[in-house]
Amino acid sequence: GSRNLKEIPEPLLKWHDPIGDENWWSIVELSKLDLSNNEYEGMLPEALFVPLSELTVLHVGNNKLSALPRTLTVCTSTLTRLNLTHNQFSSLSEWLGALSNLTHLALDHNQLSTLPESFGFLRNVEVLTVSNNRLQGLPDTLYGML
Repeated sequence: GSRNLKEIPEPLLKWHDPIGDENWWSIVELSKLDLSNNEYEGMLPEALFVPLSELTVLHVGNNKLSALPRTLTVCTSTLTRLNLTHNQFSSLSEWLGALSNLTHLALDHNQLSTLPESFGFLRNVEVLTVSNNRLQGLPDTLYGML
């Protein structure tokens, strides 16, 4: 984090392309990715998450993000911690409920007025923080987690 990056460097987006006879990324099992404290806007590139099926921790706090690429679902069975704090999310996609192994989900300091109903499927969440948003209520499905 904290390099004031505005976009993902092109070589990182092509790290799943073959080099010679090998896909070098196939032997890399990146488990933690911290892109926090930069200037990413909108949505991170779809291609970024394609090779990251072993990702357990993703920190993208303190950017200007408003959406997440659906390719993050390659981490459905591995991602346990997701930090989206201090961004510009006004809503979150229902598919986030598929990240069933999340234990920590930080959504503080965004512009959220609701949370997806699918969050009720996040049965392993131990810590959910949503302070400093525009929430007017919680989905009924969340009460099953309490």
